[in-house]
Amino acid sequence: MPITRSRPLGLLVLAALLPLVILSAALGIASLRHQQEAIEREALDHVQRISILLERELATHIEIVRTLANSPLLDGVVEEATFAEFARRVRGDQQLWMVIVLSDAEGNRLIDTPEPVTGVARGKVVDEQSHARAVVTRQPVVGRIMRGPRNRPAFAVRVPVVRADQVNYVVSAVIEPTAVRDLLFSGQVPANWMGAVIDAEDRIVARRIGASSLVGELASESARAAVARGSSGIYEGANREGSGAVIAY
Repeated sequence: MPITRSRPLGLLVLAALLPLVILSAALGIASLRHQQEAIEREALDHVQRISILLERELATHIEIVRTLANSPLLDGVVEEATFAEFARRVRGDQQLWMVIVLSDAEGNRLIDTPEPVTGVARGKVVDEQSHARAVVTRQPVVGRIMRGPRNRPAFAVRVPVVRADQVNYVVSAVIEPTAVRDLLFSGQVPANWMGAVIDAEDRIVARRIGASSLVGELASESARAAVARGSSGIYEGANREGSGAVIAY
């Protein structure tokens, strides 16, 4: 079921009920319809709760990155060793943060914490679109799910460093989607329900059931079409494995 209110942070939750095939051959049509409606209402409730939890999770990451961006260490010329040590200490408390990156307004990586492995050039940030959006809007941005040089899925939370009405740098935390996946297992969602989180570009961020290799790939065509129609609802479609399902989003 994809869910959020207005996708304020760029991620969208999507959970699917298992196919509502035959609840009982003995049930009448009215009773069957009533049970299906009850299951759909329950599914939407789960989706709403997960959405709220997801927004809170992302907001927490944004606030921590904002603390880095507001540091006086970034007020002028940056002393690389000093900022890298500050970033190292912050990252030490965030187990899912793969790397903290300080980049300039053009997207060139200036400081990576931890340092890239030997032989890996710094170069540009991986998700240049979200970086450019942070610079233009001067607001925090959640980037899309991507696979980096080691094929590990991650997304970036970016906060611009604004001084004297100018974006001097961007601080980014590159985060594993593990926390997002864990939310799909919270809230007492029935164990046999499918579920996924997709981002604002319709790419799979995490899955509750199914191949993890699909993380970073496009969501199913029916999911993309449903999200384009509205911010929430129920539809019949298929998951990426091709199984038919009734889906609340």
